Amino acid sequence: MENQRTGMGRDEEIARLAEKAGRGDEIAFASLVRWTEGLVNGVVGRLLGDPHETEEVAQEVYVDAYRALARWEPGAKFTTWLYRAATNAALEKRRSRTRYRRHLAEAAATRRETAAEAPDASRGPEGAELALAVREAVDALPDGQRATFVLRHYQDLPLAEIARARGVAIGTVKAQLSQAVTNLRRALGPWLGTALGEGSGKSEERT
Repeated sequence: MENQRTGMGRDEEIARLAEKAGRGDEIAFASLVRWTEGLVNGVVGRLLGDPHETEEVAQEVYVDAYRALARWEPGAKFTTWLYRAATNAALEKRRSRTRYRRHLAEAAATRRETAAEAPDASRGPEGAELALAVREAVDALPDGQRATFVLRHYQDLPLAEIARARGVAIGTVKAQLSQAVTNLRRALGPWLGTALGEGSGKSEERT
């Protein structure tokens, strides 16, 4: 790949492609999408939990990105901007769901049936039940808490970058993360030791 030949790091390569795409280079934009689509799909997918909606929102994020690139400042970190765009788009999609509660109940019922009929042999019945319990508990968090928790625990972002990506103060990020963990502890109940016992301290380790 080109960055391997030049010795250029991932962030530098993404910034180079973004700058070229901002000047109208469509090939550079296509490369930019390939470099960052895992990031966008990861954030949007965790926040929405629906593959079709994830694909739809991810496409909207890149359409908006293409339009905004001409105004992007090369000194800014492009992936931070993209995290923010993906998070905001996914949260807006969640808010616009007129049938969200029914959809969530149906999806949860389907996952329970699937887990009961075809459990993951590698994790065993308890592992499948735990994964389902964690997913449903995260799904039930308020939007701000859920977005912050996903960016921290699934995307492994530092607190400072989460704050920049979400456009909020770092104190807000810490508060939402603490509230999310508290709510998850309460929701997970008997799974507490396995689900959050090892990772809950992560929120205070790295900024």
